[in-house]
Amino acid sequence: MDPLLTALLILSALLILTTLLPWILAFTRKPGPAREELVSVLRCSKCGYEEIRKYNKGDYVGRPVGSCPRDGSRMVIKAIYVETLPQG
Repeated sequence: MDPLLTALLILSALLILTTLLPWILAFTRKPGPAREELVSVLRCSKCGYEEIRKYNKGDYVGRPVGSCPRDGSRMVIKAIYVETLPQG
């Protein structure tokens, strides 16, 4: 076999391999499950101070949940949502 043809075949194979390898690795690598956490957003009814905390069983939007650390007014649950946390 001609050495030039052999070199071209090897070069072509390397080029195809280096082009397809990242795609194959990305396709086979599965991302781990995302961490999700249910959170409640608390808001002061007077000054607007907001605080985010972990959801507690029984929380609902509009529920009074203690007093504001700034002015002592009533805190109310404004929103409840799922927050996606980074892997790690």
